[in-house]
Amino acid sequence: MIRGNQAKKDTNFKNKKLLIKDNIIRIGEYFKKFNFVITNGGTTLFENIYLNNKVYVLPQTNKEKIISNIFFQKNYIMGFGFQNFYKFDLNKLNNFKIKNNSIDGKGVYRILHIINNIFK
Repeated sequence: MIRGNQAKKDTNFKNKKLLIKDNIIRIGEYFKKFNFVITNGGTTLFENIYLNNKVYVLPQTNKEKIISNIFFQKNYIMGFGFQNFYKFDLNKLNNFKIKNNSIDGKGVYRILHIINNIFK
C-alpha cells in the first residue's frame, strides 16, 4: 500500500502480507512495476489507466463515483465501489484488457493549444 502525505498513519496496523510505503518519490516509476492497482478515483486512477494497469476503484467522493461509473462503462476499470469489492472475482484479472484507452498522456498539449488560441 502506498500512502500519501495526507494519510493518517495508523501505527497499530499490522499485516505481514501488506507492505506499506509512505510518500513515494517518482511514484509513476513505482506504478510501472504493478499490473493491478486498487485506488480512489483521483489522479492515481488516471495514471494507472495510462500505464494500462488493471484498476479497481474505491471512490471517496460523489465526483469520484461519477468518474468511476463512466470508466467502468467504457471498460477502463475492472470495477468500483466498496459493496462490489467484496464480490469482486480476482480470477478476472488475467483476462481483463482496457479497450480503446483514450488516456494518451497528451492532455497537457491539448490544454496548452486551447489556452494559446484564447490569447491569440
